[in-house]
Amino acid sequence: MIESAPYLSPKGMQRALVSWVGSDFECVALPDDRLMCSTPLFYVNGEGVVIWVAPHDRDLYEVTDYSTNLMIYATSDVVVRRHLFAAGAHAAQQRGVRWLDGRTGAFVRGRNVPEAIWDVAQASRDVSVGMSDWAQVSAKKPTLKTKERFIREIERKFEQAQIPLLHDVSVSGASGHGYTAALVVPEKQIIMEPLANPAQFTSVASLFTKFSDIGREGIFKTLTVVDDTDQGMPEDWERLLVGVSDIAPWSEHRKWIPLLAA
Repeated sequence: MIESAPYLSPKGMQRALVSWVGSDFECVALPDDRLMCSTPLFYVNGEGVVIWVAPHDRDLYEVTDYSTNLMIYATSDVVVRRHLFAAGAHAAQQRGVRWLDGRTGAFVRGRNVPEAIWDVAQASRDVSVGMSDWAQVSAKKPTLKTKERFIREIERKFEQAQIPLLHDVSVSGASGHGYTAALVVPEKQIIMEPLANPAQFTSVASLFTKFSDIGREGIFKTLTVVDDTDQGMPEDWERLLVGVSDIAPWSEHRKWIPLLAA
């Protein structure tokens, strides 16, 4: 188990990462013996870079982004995929990690995990930056799975209910790390974050870290708005978020939106 090694406990890993890089990290132990580590890096679509550490064999661990860029740039376009894989191979080579079938990662011994987390996180971020740079000079525009459409739908419903909303508000967590809140209900001091469906686990993990830090500051309440119109939210994702946020299913927005005006 990961917890059997002190330097691979969540708090031990955070201390090692902060000592190594000098930046803010948040590590959480998952029920299946993995560690989920949120980093201070971001992809070009605004999502935080989250890296996982999983036991592999004895003192060997896999450090991976679980193919985040492959999910972000989900497309069957051959040209886009070719550039994505080229960007991935280049970023992995530059950072000394692996790129295999869209997955950035490394297999390392326990004592090397903190360094590997930072290397994999940087490589994963670099892939995203490389794709963004290519898109700016190319007629091909990669299709990003963003939450913008869902946000616009939420905005329309709140406007109909005459409830003011603020957009892209800068807030700080207890750690001092800064975040951008997608939507804020100012009269209720509530931060709302839309979770589009199908959502990526990286989005859920990043949101957990964000709300956990903001919640410890004690200024804002937090609300995750889940687009469950096609299918429900996976139970393990809900269990992860319920400790740091209220959860509002979009299928029931006619019930809970009026409560925010009261």
